[in-house]
This record gives sequence, structure tokens and C-alpha cells, in this order.
Amino acid sequence: FEILKSVVGDIKYKYYEAYDDVFIECINGVCNHQVSENSGYYWMLYINFELSPYGAMHTIIHDGDIVIWNYTLVSW
Repeated sequence: FEILKSVVGDIKYKYYEAYDDVFIECINGVCNHQVSENSGYYWMLYINFELSPYGAMHTIIHDGDIVIWNYTLVSW
């Protein structure tokens, strides 16, 4: 997770013990924002242009990987 934090400036997150992982809340002052009952903008982690199947603490980064935090509209 330290490597992932190093690719951005200021990052705010909340640790969830039940999942032993973190939920990213803000990056460089841009924070998650729910826009309706079933959608919102959230930070998503991509490795080599693919959505990470794991949380930020459990994502493994290799030399040469491209790490992208993308602020994305998510619906559920």
C-alpha cells in the first residue's frame, strides 16, 4: 500500500478491519461523492489499465506496472 500511496500526493482513506483493507476517500483534495441513491464518483485502482480485483492493501505491484487511480462514476 505504501507504493500505491507514493504515486499520488495527498491521500485520505479509511481502514476497515473486517476486510483488512482500506477504502480510498480522497486523492489530492478530490473526494468520493454520491450523486444519487445508486451512483456516485469513487476512486478506482487500475494496474496496467485493468481494474484491480483486490483492495489497495492487497494489490501487488511489479516493476514496470502502470498504476492509475481513476475518479470514476460507479453505479450499483
